[in-house]
Amino acid sequence: MTTNEIMGYDSSKHRKVRLRHECKTRWLAKVNKNLTNVQESRIEATPFKWLICLGERMKISGTLLTELASRWVERGGGFRIKSKIIAFTPLDVCLALGLRTVGEDVKFEEDLDCHTRRLFEGKEVTIKMVFKHLVQLDSDDDVEDFCRLYILLGLAEFYFPKTTPTVHGWLFKLLDDLHSLGKYNWGVAVYEYLVDSLCRTFFSLSKEKNSFQLHVIGCEVVLQIIEELSVTNEELVHDLVREALEEAPNGFQHWKNVVPDKYRLISENQILLLKNEEVE
Repeated sequence: MTTNEIMGYDSSKHRKVRLRHECKTRWLAKVNKNLTNVQESRIEATPFKWLICLGERMKISGTLLTELASRWVERGGGFRIKSKIIAFTPLDVCLALGLRTVGEDVKFEEDLDCHTRRLFEGKEVTIKMVFKHLVQLDSDDDVEDFCRLYILLGLAEFYFPKTTPTVHGWLFKLLDDLHSLGKYNWGVAVYEYLVDSLCRTFFSLSKEKNSFQLHVIGCEVVLQIIEELSVTNEELVHDLVREALEEAPNGFQHWKNVVPDKYRLISENQILLLKNEEVE
């Protein structure tokens, strides 16, 4: 019996299954090429300042996604590699994307009666439509609305993608008040959105369905397998990294009780830092 069969999934039975991702930067990268200094400064004042660093060339291996999805263990909150479960937590999202993992829960409530939604005059909003509106706002006098639409594009295309080109209805209201964006726990929101898709994809694979194509929906670029997560001294300079370590967020509710105690997590990272310094 193979390792995958022991896990409840035999990948050899699903050679025709192809996993696709929806995390893209196509339109965002086009906007990034023409940002003015004023626009960059306004975006950098939000929790999503790292979006301006994204380029077009973002490749995620479908083969790797299939392997990771087949090894996902919901109860353990990680990926089974040989005899171990390599944890995937909100801390990974924090380090990979620079998003805070403390704060209020993001409100996934659709409210279309708001300023940001009215910018589109009642039409169904697609990612391409958001891009076209951004191109039209080429004056720094419109920097507030430009920032709203820029973040909307980043949220819809990169952080919370869908299998369809339309934008989530719950995003608009949140962007009306740009100053309040920092109070939300965006790191855990991105994490839970992706993990929910991993759980559904693993379920489909384990049911041995003959679907030719499945989708992992979320910000898949954070899926990196690291046996021992070590935070560097350079990373500890940032407040959001220290917050993530101090809070030790447990993220997805199904395994709240199996996430390491925050003081043990901090202690382990201090030990790993010493090991890294010895190697250097």
